[in-house]
Amino acid sequence: MSESFCIIPTDSLEYSGRNPRQEIKNLKELAASIEEYGILEPIIVKPVADRFEIIVGERRVKAAIIAGLREVPAIVRNLTDQQADEIRLVENIHREDLTDAEKGDAIYSLLESYPERYANIRAISEAIGVSYGTVQSWCAKSRRLSPFVQEFVAHKQLTERAAQLLLKYDHETQDKLGRAIVEFDIRGGRDGVERRFIQLYDENPVADLRELADKAKEIQIAQVPLEQLSLNARAEIEKIIEDRKERAQQARRKARQRAKQKAMRKVPQPSEKPKISRETESILIMEDKSLTRENPEIPRKVIEEKAAEIIQRLGEIEHPLQRERMMREIPRAMEGLVKRVDSAPERRELMADKLNRLRELEDEGIFLSTLWDIGKRAKYAGARDFYGNCPPQIVEQCLLRLTKEGDLVVDPMAGSGTAIDVCDVLGRKCVAYDIKPPAWRNDITQNDSRKMPLTDKSADMVFLHPPYWDMVYYTRADEKLRDLSRAETLEGYLNMLREVLLECYRVLRDGKYLCLLLGDRVKKGEYVPLCRKAANMAEDVGFSDKGYAVKFTQGAKSLEKKGRIIYAEVAYTQNLKIEHDLVMFFQKHHTTHQR
Repeated sequence: MSESFCIIPTDSLEYSGRNPRQEIKNLKELAASIEEYGILEPIIVKPVADRFEIIVGERRVKAAIIAGLREVPAIVRNLTDQQADEIRLVENIHREDLTDAEKGDAIYSLLESYPERYANIRAISEAIGVSYGTVQSWCAKSRRLSPFVQEFVAHKQLTERAAQLLLKYDHETQDKLGRAIVEFDIRGGRDGVERRFIQLYDENPVADLRELADKAKEIQIAQVPLEQLSLNARAEIEKIIEDRKERAQQARRKARQRAKQKAMRKVPQPSEKPKISRETESILIMEDKSLTRENPEIPRKVIEEKAAEIIQRLGEIEHPLQRERMMREIPRAMEGLVKRVDSAPERRELMADKLNRLRELEDEGIFLSTLWDIGKRAKYAGARDFYGNCPPQIVEQCLLRLTKEGDLVVDPMAGSGTAIDVCDVLGRKCVAYDIKPPAWRNDITQNDSRKMPLTDKSADMVFLHPPYWDMVYYTRADEKLRDLSRAETLEGYLNMLREVLLECYRVLRDGKYLCLLLGDRVKKGEYVPLCRKAANMAEDVGFSDKGYAVKFTQGAKSLEKKGRIIYAEVAYTQNLKIEHDLVMFFQKHHTTHQR
């Protein structure tokens, strides 16, 4: 498949009519951006007679015409119709805002157009790198959702989750329930008030839908903790907030009263101030706590407001176990900090500075511990179904800690492009390489990470996420690429990784950081401590070890392959299953030092 870059007049382009996205939105906004900055990413076309058919980039072309451009940059590829349709589908699935039903339409279009290439849906799922279950869901929505419900989903009035719940009904019932969900605003909550509404309807199909909607909201409000609520019924939520605040205040008042009564029993004469001793000191501190809280010198109100804000933000954490654990620990830690401030007045000023710094870090979204329990992978960056993908939250934490806006970040092994997307959101520049970039990414340069085309001391941070030896192959054996996952021996893998570390050291500025995401594994029953060996090599190269964070992610894709668990590769040692990776931080010395 040959390709070339050129500038093509817009009147020489033609639309294929096979784009999965039938309705193109926000052209005016894109046209304004193109008018100011130009087209930053070339379109992809194929020659057809004396013209060019657009494979990827129809929206950019239409916006460019609105902006008054007569020429656009393009990559010309000699493709068959089948190859063009595959690229068009993959590009739109990963980068455009298609509904699941529209993706299903595109899948069926491929099946009908190329039956000799795709025997079934599973063949397409393997070709485009998306799990079979996900593709099945797209196809089900394409064929079984009513046009009315599909329209609601396309205009963001119904969620994909709600549409999934409606699949079991006929079109008439789908329309009725879909209209009710929109009209009565039945949305919100992690488990979904829509699900509760559907369950109530199944129990009593002849009931009034408005009554079922109200009951579903009541159940949601009554059963879901306040921090998880996201209903739009603002008045109801505010009432519950006030009720819970009042109950909490009553509980605190009762606790203080019990403490006072307990202290009074140990004080012989309440009118006389007893002498403080070690035996009574803790009791007296508890007795006087109400007075301490009223002291204007102590930032109690500020601390309590901050604690309430943190608890509210915790409600946004999607993973229930992580949220529950954090909601237990943070108020407890905050209360302990307040106690230390109250019991040591001479340290208040110093502690206030530390509290302010902690607030600043929290406001920036930085984790304050070495355990990074990611929960669910964010969807905005990279490809979730890419084997061994890196959660965007990991890259976020590294960037927020170690870089500032405008800094240059280098990703030598970019994979599905997670670091590129995160850098774009956080305002960092990113240069990304990969030995075999995915077909849908045009912003990753094919390159061997052991020799990057960058000048010495040009990068402000390097984010490196190498293969965990041969746990997952990222290239085919017949491609003969110098891929770390294809190393035949551990020694060969480590030698190649050492070359990569040397190159990272070369391109980093003095004092800047390498962030290395890696995990240990077991091969043929033997434990392989990849993290320790990599850390030793990094120090040998010249880096200074600056510690690490433990990363844990629910549903990591590296434990899946073609819909099955890789039992042979699940790492066990001493009856402990390895379910974490390490994010290791290494700083380049200010003096040149390589071994």
